[in-house]
Amino acid sequence: ATDRRDSSTLLDDQGIEMRVGRQIYDAVSGSSHVNVTSWAGRVLLTGEVQTEQDKQRAEQVARGVANVREVINELGVMPSSGLGTRSSDSFVTSKVKSALAGTANVSVKDVKVITERGTTYLMGRVTAAEGEAATEAVRSVSGVERVIRVFEYVTPGQADANVVPAQPSYPRTTPTQLGDEGAAKSTPAAAPAARSLP
Repeated sequence: ATDRRDSSTLLDDQGIEMRVGRQIYDAVSGSSHVNVTSWAGRVLLTGEVQTEQDKQRAEQVARGVANVREVINELGVMPSSGLGTRSSDSFVTSKVKSALAGTANVSVKDVKVITERGTTYLMGRVTAAEGEAATEAVRSVSGVERVIRVFEYVTPGQADANVVPAQPSYPRTTPTQLGDEGAAKSTPAAAPAARSLP
């Protein structure tokens, strides 16, 4: 009863994170730093890898894991971040969560917050109104350089009933600077390339 995911989905997500993380660790360069976040079978990859080939390999690995519905690949091709950067990101994440906790019409338990190199990702299954309120709250948090929304949008009725949409319901646009309300590009688990939505 911690969020809109039922206990079975929560367990599936935990298993996905462990399996994807372990398999990526075995598949890419040892000096890479990859974080795996799963929400209702949608997998977000963040962190750094050494080559473009490693980035694509990590995505392929994630797509091949059972119960993965979709992969959002936000890995950077660059040297791994240092301890100072990761500590700063953790601090920013904690501030973002505090901001969301004090925001009307947003339940912090329904929004997953991940920060990498100053970029804050907001993930979860929310209504359009909840997504907008969460984005507005994060904009004012110091240390947040950019916000990327990887929400899965649902109607209020679907949110209350824990209904998974038949297909992704958010725009696939290039991540943009803070204030432009960007959404991350993603790749469906069953297809090698993103498809346009109506």
